[in-house]
Amino acid sequence: MKCFGVAAEFNPFHDGHSYLIKKAKEATGSECCIAAMSGDFTQRGEPAVFDKWERAKTAVECGADLVVEIPQVYACSSASYFAKGAVSVLKGLGVCDHIVFGSECGSTEKLIRTASFITSHSEQIDSMASDLVRHGISYPKAREQAVSQISGNDELSVYGPNDVLAVEYLKQDLGSMEPLAILRTGKGHFETASELRRALEEKDREGFDQRERAYFDLVSYRIAITPAEELETFAESENGLGNKVKKELRYASDLEALIDRVKSKAYTRTAITRLLTHILLGIRTSEIEDTAYARVLAMNDTGAEALRIAKKSELLSIPVVSNLTKDMEKLSDLQKRMISFDITAGDVYNIITGKNLYENSDHVKSPFKA
Repeated sequence: MKCFGVAAEFNPFHDGHSYLIKKAKEATGSECCIAAMSGDFTQRGEPAVFDKWERAKTAVECGADLVVEIPQVYACSSASYFAKGAVSVLKGLGVCDHIVFGSECGSTEKLIRTASFITSHSEQIDSMASDLVRHGISYPKAREQAVSQISGNDELSVYGPNDVLAVEYLKQDLGSMEPLAILRTGKGHFETASELRRALEEKDREGFDQRERAYFDLVSYRIAITPAEELETFAESENGLGNKVKKELRYASDLEALIDRVKSKAYTRTAITRLLTHILLGIRTSEIEDTAYARVLAMNDTGAEALRIAKKSELLSIPVVSNLTKDMEKLSDLQKRMISFDITAGDVYNIITGKNLYENSDHVKSPFKA
């Protein structure tokens, strides 16, 4: 069976995702799409609009064949760590011939060249980008400018959010997976998903406001009881961001007010929201370790067959977790620690969305089968 892997958030799933899967199956001749998907908290550090089980179910109903979870410690992190987690899961299953991603430029070759240049000039790029940030340029723009100036080649600069993430995938060790960029038509996944989220929030403004308030209350409590120096140990707390958040909390009446008081050229909104979620879930920098597992969320018959093949393959290099109770013994102590954050994220998500903690617990929920 030919399979390809795709990393996604499906937050929420939309027509662009269906288009990507359809085109990828055509281009690769694959029978099976395996999606590595973020869990209940997304790469931007925000609670997903729907929980991971519902998003995975929708994905399988709309074109994906198997959905596995990107461990939370990777999923709610910078683009490089998000990519590392997604690639580790897809490569670890051992059955993906390709890794596919949506792209604004649509050129696999250009993205490979860009990733290669950034990898070989990483220290120089990081140094110049840091200097530009000190002169008032936001970090994303500073990094783009650094790549362009150091390379002397605007062709190596990528600006679209899909392309930026694609470069991060290509900087990872892909093993035997062949990369393939699929040209996006119309708006990108990020823009489309953002519009859909705004529409959902407007439709249920009261419900989403209650979610945000509950999230802020929980985060505020965690910040209030944690010493300032300890806040600096959480992931994304670089350059004094943890201390800044604690200092400004007492002057903020809600989440937006806190973010507005903290954000700057050095501290982007996304970095702040990721740090807040890491504090809430207890994810410290030291917790982001180089290991993975495949937590199964949803599948159809094709996905189930791919999973059966993976489990019998010598290329399978990570544990597959379909039943949390039965499969925990397959995990190392480190993997058990990592999956505990997935479980905690689900519990916290259920609290802020007002769902029954038992019925929606990771210990009770089982993969959806179409």
